[in-house]
Amino acid sequence: MDIPNLQSQVQAQLDELAGKIREAEESLMRLKENFLKVQGAKEMLNIVAAEENKTLTDQEVSPDQTSSATAD
Repeated sequence: MDIPNLQSQVQAQLDELAGKIREAEESLMRLKENFLKVQGAKEMLNIVAAEENKTLTDQEVSPDQTSSATAD
């Protein structure tokens, strides 16, 4: 049994796996950052859409209120 050779192989595997873990963690971090950016964009779009709907609703209500007030 060649212990030094086995130790060398095991160390090489450890180094390779440690490198893969680092790469995976970096990739996961980038994915999380992108997820948060897209989630923020979605929230902003919801806010803009709500404001736009409110503005449209206010514009639709205003002419009716004005014409009904003058009709009385």
